[in-house]
Amino acid sequence: MAQEAFTCPATGGDLIVGIESGVPTLDQHTATSSATRNVAMNIFETLVIRDENMNPAPDLAASIDVSEDGLTYTFVLREGVKFHNGKPLTTADVVASFDRYKELGVNRATLDVVASWEATDDMTFVITLNQAQPTFLESLSSYTVPIVIVPAEEAAKPAGQIEPIGTGPFKFAEFVPDSFVRLERYDEYVANDSFPGLSGFAGHKQACVDTVTFRMLTEPGARMAALETGEVHIAENVPTISQERLAGTEGVELVRLENFALNVAYPNWSAPPTDNLQVRQAILAALDMEEIMEAATDGAFELNPSFQFPDTGYYSTAGEEFYNQHDLEKAKALLAESGYNNEPIVLLTNQQFPNMYNSALVMAAQLQAAGMNAELRASSTGRRLLPPVRRKPRAGTSSSRSGPR
Repeated sequence: MAQEAFTCPATGGDLIVGIESGVPTLDQHTATSSATRNVAMNIFETLVIRDENMNPAPDLAASIDVSEDGLTYTFVLREGVKFHNGKPLTTADVVASFDRYKELGVNRATLDVVASWEATDDMTFVITLNQAQPTFLESLSSYTVPIVIVPAEEAAKPAGQIEPIGTGPFKFAEFVPDSFVRLERYDEYVANDSFPGLSGFAGHKQACVDTVTFRMLTEPGARMAALETGEVHIAENVPTISQERLAGTEGVELVRLENFALNVAYPNWSAPPTDNLQVRQAILAALDMEEIMEAATDGAFELNPSFQFPDTGYYSTAGEEFYNQHDLEKAKALLAESGYNNEPIVLLTNQQFPNMYNSALVMAAQLQAAGMNAELRASSTGRRLLPPVRRKPRAGTSSSRSGPR
C-alpha cells in the first residue's frame, strides 16, 4: 500500500514535552543517555536510519549502493542539505564525523569491521569492509547511539564539547541543565523527498511547531500532574497506576506503544566472576522474568525470549528454553561446578529510570536467593548504563532499557 503524504494538521505554537530523565549532554556520539538520544535526534541526522519496519533506510544519503562482494558501500548525499549554521553538508563532514566516532563513539565497535572510509568527491562517501557483513547496514542504522553527522570543525572537539549543530528539522535554542532543553524549527531544513511521509525514524520529516521544549520531570507524579494541568502537552512513560485516572481525563489521550522497550541485563564477560560461563548460566537459571517485569512495569509487559521484537526481521525464539527458568537448584549446582567463591556480583543500574532500578532490585534478591553475593550499585544520572567499550569494566551486570539494535 502506498504511503500517504503527510501534511501538518496545523503549524506554529510551542510544544512542551515532559521527559522522565535528565539530559546530561547533547553530544550524541558519546552519550549513553536515552534522554540525549530522544532530544538530539531532532537536531542531528545520520547517513542511514531505521524505518517503521526496523529496516535500514536512507537519511542524509540519497542512495546506497553495495558491491556484489559485500565489501564496498557507496553513499551519495542528498543535494541542498545545510547545517543549522548555514554551511552546506559535504562528505568532508561525514569523514570527520566517522573519524570522531571511531575515536570517541560509545558503539564504536560497530566500525571494527571497516577497513577504510573516504570521500571520493564532495557528495560521495565510500566505506570498505575487511570482510563481508550482511548486517552492516543494520548496525550502521542503529538509533541507540547513532553516528550522527556534525560539521567537520565540530568533529575535532573532545567529548561533550561540540556545539549541537546538525541538519535536522529542529535546531538548538537553549539548554538549562536539570531543567529543560528548547529547540526551534529550522526553516531551511531540506526534507528527504524519497518518502512522502514519516516512516519510523526515517522519511519526510516536518517541523509542525515553532519550538519544542523538553522539560526534565524525573518524578512520575510531578510529570503526570504537569500533564493534567496543561503545563506539558506530552508526558512519556505514564505509570500504570496513573493510566486509569488519565483515561477518564478530558483532553488526555493515552497512546500505548506495544514495542516500546526491552529490559536487558548485560553480563560483563571480561572480569571475574562473570567471565566464567557457568556463573553466567547460573545467573540466567536463577531469574524469574515474570517477577522482574512485574516490578519494572506494574504489569504492563509481555515476556519475550528474543533480543528483537516480534514481527521484525531478526526476531527468533532460538534458545528460549534458557529463558525464564527460575530454577534455583540448577543455579546452585552451576555455581558449585564453576568454583564460585562468593565474589561480589555488582548490578549497575539507574535510579532515574524506575523500570531499570526496580528490575535490578528484584534481580539482586533472586541472585542472592540462589547463593550469589549480589549487590546493587545505582547511578542517579540520566544515563543508560551500557558496558564500556574497549575499557575493562568492573565485574557484574549492567541493567539497560533500550529499543532493538
